Amino acid sequence: MLPFNTLYKTGFLVFASLFIINVADLTAGFQVGVSYQYQYETSVLFNEVHHKTPNEDKLILAKVVVTPLYQLGERKFVKLQVLKPDKDATGSHSKYIKRLQKFPIFFEIHENGEVTNLYMAATDSIFSTNFKKGIINLFQLKTSEETSTELDISGNCSVKYTNMGGRIIKIKENCTNMEIAGDFSGAEKLLGVSTSSTSAISYILNDGIIDTAVGNGASQLKINLNTSMGAKIDVFQKLKLTGQVETKEKMIIPDLDEAESFLDTKMGYDHIISLLPSSREIQHCTQGCISPLDLLSKVKEVLRKEQLSTLASASAFLEYVRSFRNQGKEIILQTLTHADSYYIVPQLIDIASAAQSKGSHKAIMELLNFEGDHTDYPERYLFTLAYATKPAKFILNNFLKIYKKKIANKNLKESVGLTLGALMFTYCLVPSQCEENIVKEYIMSTKSLISKCKTEECQLIYLRSMGNAGFKEFLPILLEKSLQTKPSSISSTAVYSLRRFKKDVIAAEAVPVMLKIYKDKTRESSARLAALEVMLSTDICPLALEEVLRSLKKGDNSEFATYTISKLNDMAQNDPTFKKLLKSVIEKLDLLNYVVFTQNGTSSAFSSYLTVSKSVNSTYGLFIENSKSSLMKRSSLDVELFGKEFSEKLLSFRLYADGIESLVSDESTSEEVEPTAGMSLTLFDVLLRPVEFFRGSGELMSAAWNAPSEPTSALQGNILLQDEHQTLHLMNGFIAKVDLMTALSLDISGSMVNSIWSRTSQSVVTNSGALLFDGSVKLESKILKAGIDFKIGGEGHIDFKTDVDFLKMPVKSCMRMMRPHVSWTQNITKYDSFSSKSHKTKINRTYQLPDMSYFLNQFNSKQCHNMIDSLEL
Repeated sequence: MLPFNTLYKTGFLVFASLFIINVADLTAGFQVGVSYQYQYETSVLFNEVHHKTPNEDKLILAKVVVTPLYQLGERKFVKLQVLKPDKDATGSHSKYIKRLQKFPIFFEIHENGEVTNLYMAATDSIFSTNFKKGIINLFQLKTSEETSTELDISGNCSVKYTNMGGRIIKIKENCTNMEIAGDFSGAEKLLGVSTSSTSAISYILNDGIIDTAVGNGASQLKINLNTSMGAKIDVFQKLKLTGQVETKEKMIIPDLDEAESFLDTKMGYDHIISLLPSSREIQHCTQGCISPLDLLSKVKEVLRKEQLSTLASASAFLEYVRSFRNQGKEIILQTLTHADSYYIVPQLIDIASAAQSKGSHKAIMELLNFEGDHTDYPERYLFTLAYATKPAKFILNNFLKIYKKKIANKNLKESVGLTLGALMFTYCLVPSQCEENIVKEYIMSTKSLISKCKTEECQLIYLRSMGNAGFKEFLPILLEKSLQTKPSSISSTAVYSLRRFKKDVIAAEAVPVMLKIYKDKTRESSARLAALEVMLSTDICPLALEEVLRSLKKGDNSEFATYTISKLNDMAQNDPTFKKLLKSVIEKLDLLNYVVFTQNGTSSAFSSYLTVSKSVNSTYGLFIENSKSSLMKRSSLDVELFGKEFSEKLLSFRLYADGIESLVSDESTSEEVEPTAGMSLTLFDVLLRPVEFFRGSGELMSAAWNAPSEPTSALQGNILLQDEHQTLHLMNGFIAKVDLMTALSLDISGSMVNSIWSRTSQSVVTNSGALLFDGSVKLESKILKAGIDFKIGGEGHIDFKTDVDFLKMPVKSCMRMMRPHVSWTQNITKYDSFSSKSHKTKINRTYQLPDMSYFLNQFNSKQCHNMIDSLEL
């Protein structure tokens, strides 16, 4: 018996020899002078994600003849011809094959299995060349086990080869498109889609020749807000050797580097050189496009303001956006000024804003007047434009010019600044764009304009614009202004304007300043609490947290201290990391005592879940700072969305009231300020123009008497939140186009009933909205029609009711937040025209979410219980 080492070495040599023979056979591979005949099958099936694709016969059949024409060193020159299949008894594939068999395609394949240059007839269609590339892609094969990056039919892909003896498995994933022109993904990732593609091909070889190749690929599109919804594409390929025929067809090319000109002469028509990735079959709407004028009669009733916050309004809005994008200025201008547009002009302004095309922008700017007294239409355009998904430079240039001018109307001037700041933020999400002169010009202009301000009102305009932009170049100014003590609005606004800065920037440069503001007891409390919010938005360091807790031991304002403790406790309940930090600081400094943690105020900070799902959760937070008489001084309702990879600040509704105590109580206020109240709304992290309800006792009485008892809209509009266009290069050469538009149709309204005699007040704020995902995944082809369309959305509203009784002191108040039931619908349409008969399937589903009443805080619940008899539930 041979020793083990000898056996091991002998076995290894035998295995290596067999492997070398196998590789040598593959290297020899296809021979010049032989035509290899194959039957080729491929299919593309569309379905809903997570749904099993039915095994339906929707194949394209073809006969493929592969003929090596010439070999020079490590390079082979091969001809591929597509013919009518032998087994096409019904002739159902003839309409495709006629287009495919007119021109052959030539390609080079190297000894290492890499396919390089392809030579295609210049007049051949993109559909035809892509189809042939899908077949050629099957011949790019390596027999050694390795993982590498290959230039594939789908672009640059990560490819793994596994040699299983008689079978080779090729797995492909993480492909990057070579051609990205026209592809776009908006900034609101949570309201967009995620795509992924994988494929596997199994090869059986016979003497170095592909006997059988079977490939399966899957591409998925999932809506980030609900990953159970979306679409998938299943691709199938099969190449089966049916025969080998000797041929005299050869082509001796003097120099393969000049193969293109050689083929032009030899074949009698021009050729072009291409690499393996498939080419896009770009289709623009050139005929049969729906004109905006023709759409008017169809959608004019649905677009009326009474229909806002409904799915019907959101759907009509998106349909009109697509129509506007295909038209020039004159047609859009005619639509805006048409007699049928009289009652829907504001909604048409929303559409022109969302279209973001030169034609729509020129038309709307010709209609609007930014220097007149009527500001409703200009402000409507600015509001919706602030959410532009891909701001164009011509829009930025236009508004930068307006921004620099002296605009007489102060509200319009502020809206221009807020919108321009928001547009610059979105524009800079593409890093290369952030280096352009237009961005630098905005930064320089804003710095210059605020330096010339003489009034509080003027400074606030530019501070808020800086906040929407979130540029680090503004940080020194914002920190300087935040340290101002009077007027307090400057400091509070400057601090709030830090919300869009990155955490590391805030932690390094802003936290020391914020801590100084927080500890300064001579400052107005709103600025101090705003500074606390900034510190807590970062990964606050133990020393800063220690300073915050120590300050509460020194007899601070009880409502201020109560809010601070409530905020820290709320964060600890929702963030395990912060909870651990807070516990360690408390234990280290022996701060867990009555003086620090037992405050006697009524202010509160509370957050909880609004909705919970597998894909995304939404939270609400109610943060209230009260005055000494338990009157609301500052309140904020914040709503956020959290996914596995993305988060989104949906809404921040802020109310403030200063100097009200003296009007309802014999106690004097601690701060000598005139009675003032107002609100601000930050929607998707974009601050809109704040509104002041009243300033002074006279305006307060006027507001009380004139408050609308019927619901009155404060903010309306249709917003394009996401605009996504992606291209998926499938493994068989076909190209799928992904289109998604996400619309929000909203109406925020309010009403108030005041009684001077009974000294009570009842108010209702209703946030109504409809969210619609309107998308499609379809083949980008003039020949094959196949795809899936989907509309997924829901509509509903949340009521925020407040009842106040100030007949006796202390003031009683009760707040209630309620959501009636919500309907969520899915409308899916699948279609294809692969076979002689077209197929179409429609699926409609409706889901109901039950009504909800939300807990706000313990003190509020007690107040509501005490007032229960006087409330209309």
